[in-house]
Amino acid sequence: MQDEVVTVPSQRFQEHYLPFVPSDSAVQDCLKVLKDKRLVIEDANNKNLWEACQAPPSQSGVIESSAYNFLSETADVLVNAEYKVKNAAKEVNDNRRKVLSAAIHVMDDDVRRTHMYSITIEDDQFMPWYWSRSHSARSEPVNFVNDVETILKILISLLFASEQELGLDSTVQRCFDEKRNNTCFVYKIGKKYFKTVQSIIENRALVMTTRATRVFRVVEVKDFNDLSELGPEKVLKDVWLESKADTEKGIQTKLFARFDALADRLSGAGPEPIQLQAMKNEDVKTTLIDAITTKKYKNYFLTIEWDSEGTSCKAVADDAKRSPFCEEERASVRPARVVYADLSRSYGSPHPINTSSPTPNISTERAFATKRPYRVVYNEVCEPLHHVASLATVLKAMIDCLRGMRLLHLVSPLLSPGIPAVQLMYCVGWIHRDVSSGNLLWYGAGERGILSDLEYAKEFNPQGSGQPDPKTGTVYFMAIEIASQLHLFLPERGFGKKAHPLRTHHVIHNFQHDLESFFWLLMWTLLGRIEGTRVSRWLVKTVFMENDLTVRRKVLADMDYLGKMLSKGLPDCVASYQEDLEWFSGALFTGYMLRKSKIEDIASYAEPHCIASAVLAECHEYAVNHDIVLKVYGKHMVQAPSEDLGARQTRGTRKRSRDDDVYEPDQESGGSGDGSEGPSSKSPRGESTTDIGSERQLRPRARTE
Repeated sequence: MQDEVVTVPSQRFQEHYLPFVPSDSAVQDCLKVLKDKRLVIEDANNKNLWEACQAPPSQSGVIESSAYNFLSETADVLVNAEYKVKNAAKEVNDNRRKVLSAAIHVMDDDVRRTHMYSITIEDDQFMPWYWSRSHSARSEPVNFVNDVETILKILISLLFASEQELGLDSTVQRCFDEKRNNTCFVYKIGKKYFKTVQSIIENRALVMTTRATRVFRVVEVKDFNDLSELGPEKVLKDVWLESKADTEKGIQTKLFARFDALADRLSGAGPEPIQLQAMKNEDVKTTLIDAITTKKYKNYFLTIEWDSEGTSCKAVADDAKRSPFCEEERASVRPARVVYADLSRSYGSPHPINTSSPTPNISTERAFATKRPYRVVYNEVCEPLHHVASLATVLKAMIDCLRGMRLLHLVSPLLSPGIPAVQLMYCVGWIHRDVSSGNLLWYGAGERGILSDLEYAKEFNPQGSGQPDPKTGTVYFMAIEIASQLHLFLPERGFGKKAHPLRTHHVIHNFQHDLESFFWLLMWTLLGRIEGTRVSRWLVKTVFMENDLTVRRKVLADMDYLGKMLSKGLPDCVASYQEDLEWFSGALFTGYMLRKSKIEDIASYAEPHCIASAVLAECHEYAVNHDIVLKVYGKHMVQAPSEDLGARQTRGTRKRSRDDDVYEPDQESGGSGDGSEGPSSKSPRGESTTDIGSERQLRPRARTE
């Protein structure tokens, strides 16, 4: 929260953030009533004072409960408050942490909340707070003892505001479900009503400004008052999107229109897209063409039945100033335990935060985008892959989702009449940008995998936007180039004056980054979800939990290193997968090396896709004949990969005790001994000019049962 709070002058806070600003006559009427009841008095100078607090509480020698007892009825339930008699830094920060903790807890647990207000008082310093999914703001302090009129304005606004003005969404209500004998939430989405039956994903972030994604099993009901169930269970997702961001329904509509346009072209006399022309595997190619022309492509995506958008939260006030949440702790904030963390952040943000300036204007810092709630109802009730216990089922789902991913990559805009076919080379497809175990789903009723969460999907633009793409996705499965914002292929600059374009150009999310996420997902499934060895536990800890990009690069780029790690790390039941993983890794690395800076070469992505399909197919064929059970994450209180990027990157690891059986690289001969890498490698992969499908890529030999 250190960089998520802005401070606003008191008068501006009242005008911009409070539910409404009471009129002067209303304040005077309130003062008259308070004076009649002797709650407010006038001193010798006709200055209004609280009868129970005529001097700063720190001078009265009383405790908090006595000093502020007369306010206990004015800050209840919808507006939380914390009081301290002293105004020292320790008391100030304790108050702030408590109101923040309460606000996060309430907004996470109560899906009706769109925003929230709090009050902190330290001695005679009164401060109202505003919390939202976009940003949080606080007023400059108001003197609680000497400025009764301003205090009354703020309290009147909070006391007489409507429920909606205080942050309760009128389209969601909390109800008691007599049939199921529990409390539920009922959502109004369009003209339909849905009651929650079971929580699938809950928001439990440590900060306020998240997407706050929640997913429920729901059933349609008649209305808020009649909870009679009208049909089968469905799935509802509740998420906060930036106000200018397209909705998942909008993205899917555009995507399906492209599929239909491509189907028309494939059914006619038009040329095939270059993505199809470059595919050497005719079976894969035929399957994709059939899915597009028969409109079976819809089977690989969720069916959206209803969706709705809510009202955007407040924008940042014009004259807001950035201020630390806890002043004295600013210098003690621990950096993320991620290699290249500082470099990644600077590349990842279009407006890096300059922490050397104490109160910079917010317009020159991070742009806090306004957000609005978005709700969407899907027909299919699915499970994320980390809830699926069968390896064969997980691999089948990955195969189906990879096919859906290839369909995404194939979609190209229709060419205008008269444009030469050769310009198909420069047509762009779509990229998903968030492949994870939570976005690849298994639909048991249909016995197929489904690719979900299109909120980050967009058309591939090899030229970029002039600014670095924000790092999207789950860090466990994020491509190395995206996580580090550094290219794997960095050629020598040479003797010329001008730097190579890749040294001055941002990393742009491309098709292979999506494909690489499938590789990391497969690695995590085999190493982290099956009881393994010391080496497998070390790899999971280093590659995934700590996101050590040095080790991740070696896994992808160093054939000997990966071979040694897999030979010692893969559990016995999947030891035969080593060659498949090496083949997959080799195809990815060679793809990067051959493509170099020509990321617009659409044809160059075809062969890595075919190899990925072959790898998953061979792994699935083996798993079908072997009952391999995976650990299930999320259902039995096992920590699954977090969906919150910030929380993942800053999560630390506990100190290892002497009883922990953890592999350390310096225990092996030739190890680096620095604790960050495994055994040293001897033959890193160089810039290969070999075709991706050649023997250089370690095609797996036939297995023996």
